Amino acid sequence: MATEAVVNEMIERVARALAAERDALSEIPWRDIPSEAEHDFLLARAAIEAMREPTVEMRDVGENARPGRVWDAMIAAALAD
Repeated sequence: MATEAVVNEMIERVARALAAERDALSEIPWRDIPSEAEHDFLLARAAIEAMREPTVEMRDVGENARPGRVWDAMIAAALAD
């Protein structure tokens, strides 16, 4: 993806959270850096934490989605370009 491409708010929020987690790991002594699997869990947690607060678009579709489909509708809105 080109850096000048328009990125939606949620994707940018998650990308920033992942970058922050990566940067935090750069402060850890080499011998203490988590294994690859542990690092993946840290990144996944950071990504989910970044999505804790829904965007306006996610709220809008969540309010209009039928019960049981709210989460799917909100995630679809987060991934929309």
